[in-house]
Amino acid sequence: MQIKIVSCLQLLARQGLMKKFSFMFGVNLGEMILWHSDNISKTLLQSNTAEGQNVAGLVVRTLEKLRSSEAFDLFWQKGSSETHGVGEPDLPRPHKMPKSLRTSY
Repeated sequence: MQIKIVSCLQLLARQGLMKKFSFMFGVNLGEMILWHSDNISKTLLQSNTAEGQNVAGLVVRTLEKLRSSEAFDLFWQKGSSETHGVGEPDLPRPHKMPKSLRTSY
């Protein structure tokens, strides 16, 4: 009986995490990166090593292009349009600077 209660609580906690923006952002980013690495895997399973190296080079160049500001803007727009009920990103609560780091003027 107690195991079922704990697992239900864990499921509720995970469901709450899945509704956060950071989770959806990470899922979309992971999907994009893993899709490209899956192409390398499929090519290596179906063909020779030279063709696999060519595909790996293409994937590396593609991922380098995805690191540009323009590509991130497109990724952000795509992620914003597919929110699936996830709210806007929340900024962390501002914290006071520690006294040891403050300067007195």
